[in-house]
Amino acid sequence: MNFFANGNSENAIPVRPMPSPGANYNVHGSTGCAGNTVIGSSGFGVNLFANPAAVYCNMRQPILGLDSGDGGWGVVRGLPYWSLDLSASKSIRITERFNLQASATFINVLNHVVFLDPGPGDYLDTSSPASWGILPGQANTPRTMELGIRLNV
Repeated sequence: MNFFANGNSENAIPVRPMPSPGANYNVHGSTGCAGNTVIGSSGFGVNLFANPAAVYCNMRQPILGLDSGDGGWGVVRGLPYWSLDLSASKSIRITERFNLQASATFINVLNHVVFLDPGPGDYLDTSSPASWGILPGQANTPRTMELGIRLNV
C-alpha cells in the first residue's frame, strides 16, 4: 500500500497526524516496528521525513468497511518547487546605423536544489520499509548561464 495511488491501489492510513515533509539531510535509518529492517536506510541520505521510522510506524493498512477515504491522491503533501531565473540586457548605440546588444540569461541563478517527490509505489510503500521516504533525486537542473552579443544594423 502506498500514498501515491494511481487508481488501482489504496493509501495507507496515518494513525496520528503526520509531520510536515521536507528535504532532511543526513538521515540514517533506524529500526522500529519493521523488525530488523532499518527503515529509510537506502538512498543517498536525503529523506522526506526527519525520523522516517516514527512516520512509518504511524501507518496502518486500510480496513475494509471501516476506512472509506483511503483512495486517491494527496494524502502526503509534496515538496515545494521554486526556482529563480534572471535575465539582463544592454543596448549600446555605436553609430546612427549600428548598435550592439549584450545579454545574459541565468536559469536557477541561486543554484537551488529541488528534490523529486517520492514516486508511486517506490519510496512511500509500506511493503518496502528500507526505502521509506527516500527522495529519489534532483528535479530541477543546476544553474545554467547564457551570454550573448548581437550587432544590429
